[in-house]
Amino acid sequence: MKEVLVIKGGEKLKGTVSISGAKNAALPLIAASLLSNDDIVLSNIPRIEDVCIMLDLIREVGANISKENNTVSITPQVTDTVIRSAKAQLIRASILLAGPLVAKIGSLKLPFPGGCNIGTRKIDLHLNGLKALGAKVKVGSDFIEIKADKKLRGAKIELPFPSVGATENILMAATLAEGETVIKNASIEPEVVDLQRFLSKLGAGIEGIGTRILTIEGVEELTGTQYSILPDRIETGTYIAAVAASGGRIILKNCDINIMENIVQKFTEIGVNIKHCNKGIEVSMNGKPLPTDIITQPYPGFPTDMHPIMTSVLSLAKGRSTIKETIYDNRFQYVQELKKMGAKIEIKGDTLIINGIDKLKGTRVAATDIRGGAALVIAGLTAEGRTLIENIKQIERGYEQIDEKLRSVGAEVKRLKL
Repeated sequence: MKEVLVIKGGEKLKGTVSISGAKNAALPLIAASLLSNDDIVLSNIPRIEDVCIMLDLIREVGANISKENNTVSITPQVTDTVIRSAKAQLIRASILLAGPLVAKIGSLKLPFPGGCNIGTRKIDLHLNGLKALGAKVKVGSDFIEIKADKKLRGAKIELPFPSVGATENILMAATLAEGETVIKNASIEPEVVDLQRFLSKLGAGIEGIGTRILTIEGVEELTGTQYSILPDRIETGTYIAAVAASGGRIILKNCDINIMENIVQKFTEIGVNIKHCNKGIEVSMNGKPLPTDIITQPYPGFPTDMHPIMTSVLSLAKGRSTIKETIYDNRFQYVQELKKMGAKIEIKGDTLIINGIDKLKGTRVAATDIRGGAALVIAGLTAEGRTLIENIKQIERGYEQIDEKLRSVGAEVKRLKL
C-alpha cells in the first residue's frame, strides 16, 4: 500500500493558513545543537520527514531528544562519531553534522549525503573549508570520513560561490576552532542568518552577521539556549502560488515577507495582490496570471526552490514566460510530469520556455523531488478533473500537513492508500 494525494481542481481558495518553521533553517540548527554542552530547546520546528531524519541522525551519535508538537528539546551529548544509518543518504543536510562533530569531538564518518536529485550538488566546498581549518578528509566508495588530529585552527576562507551548506558547515566548525576564521563570499540566505543568530545565542563570537564577510573568533565552549526557528519563506511562496493559480483570497499567518522581497515582487508582477493585515499577509488573485521572466540566483535573488512552483503558475499565464535556472543543473525532471497535465513547456539548455494555456488537465503524476512535488500540487488545484500524485513522501520531506492546510482553505485534497 502506498499513499497518494488526490486533488479535484477548480476551487477558489478562502481562509487562513499558518506557515510552519523553515525546513532549511531547522536542519542546520539541529546539527548545530551538537556544538553545545547544555540543553537546547528549538521551537517552531516543522513536523516534516527531513527533520525527523536529522533528529534520528543526531540521536544515533548520542543526543537525547524529546518532542512536543513543534518544540524539540535536545541534550547534545555525543557518544559516537560514526553514522551507520542509511537515512544519512536520504537528506543532503546530513553533511551538516561534519562541522559540529569534527569541531567538538574531532571526527565523523558517514555515508554520502543524499536528498533531492536536482543536479550536481557537490560537497567539495564543505570539505575544502574543513580542510582549511585543519581537518583531514578521506572519501571512500560510499562514505566520507573527516578527522582532526588536533583542535581545528582558524583560517581565511573565500568561497568561489556563496554556498549555503558550505557557509553553514565552516561557520559551525569555526565556532570552536582556535583563533579567528574569516569567511568571504558567505551565503546571506535568511536561513544562514538564522543559524548565525542561533550560534551567537549559544555564545559564539561572530561578527558580520547577515553580510558576505563573516569573522568568527573561536571559543572554548558553547552553552544552551531556547530559540524559535524563522518562518518558511518557500512554504509561504507555495501558498501564494496556490492562490495565484486557483484564485481566491487567503490570509497567511506566521510569515515574514521581509525576507522574501524578490518572491513577492514576482508575484505582484504577475497580478497577485499581497498586503499586510493584522494576522499576517492577505493574498488574493482575480483572473489569470500575467507572464514574466525569472532567473534563479542566490539570495537576495529569486530562489531556486521557488522555480518549479512558479512554473505551474506560469503554465496558466496569458502569454510566454521564461525561467532560467542558474543554481542546479538537473532541476527540470518535474517538467515531464507537468507536461502530462497539458503544460506547454520547452527546455532549452538551462532555460524553460513556458507558453501559458487556458486549463491544465488532471491525470496521474509523480513527485520527483520536494519542490517538483509542490508544483504538481499547485497544478492539481487548478486542473480540470482529478489529479493523482504518487511518491508523496518527497512532498512530505519539506511540507508540514500540506493536505490539511489546503483543505482548511477550501481545496478538495484527499490522502488515499492504493
